[in-house]
Amino acid sequence: RLLAGLERPSAGIVRVHGDDLAKLPARRLARYRSQQLGYADQHYARALAPELTARELVALQLGLHGASRADRLRRADDLLDRVGLADKRGRRPTELSGGEQQRVALCAALAHGPQIFLADEPTGELDAGTADQVYGVLGDLVREHRCTTVVVSHDPESTRIADRIVRIR
Repeated sequence: RLLAGLERPSAGIVRVHGDDLAKLPARRLARYRSQQLGYADQHYARALAPELTARELVALQLGLHGASRADRLRRADDLLDRVGLADKRGRRPTELSGGEQQRVALCAALAHGPQIFLADEPTGELDAGTADQVYGVLGDLVREHRCTTVVVSHDPESTRIADRIVRIR
């Protein structure tokens, strides 16, 4: 939450790309979040507007960045295909399983090509089999997009996609 600029540190400095996030004006912090950052947490359903389809959810951030409708939909279709959801792109979140919703949330967070991707307990609400599938997809997508990724998790299986592991007790 500190790296996402959602909370301010009570001490110390949170510096990302040379900027102290605690000192950024609101407009620059909003630009950092919308342009440089992708974020997903364990409560993925909160990030998925129930009235939008999977395809629309993944394309949404691109639309906010000014991408054409054709480019938005092409990118959404590509990502949904990559995570095995091409046939469910027209479904709304309530029509998808928990694992499917989490994969849509991951695609939506990565669609605009962020430089930094933060995942806070991304499999916290999933069973072990579905969590394994999500970790596989997550590892593939972030490596393909070459974005710095921070995964915070109590799940020891999350380490299988990591290049570096930091344990905090």
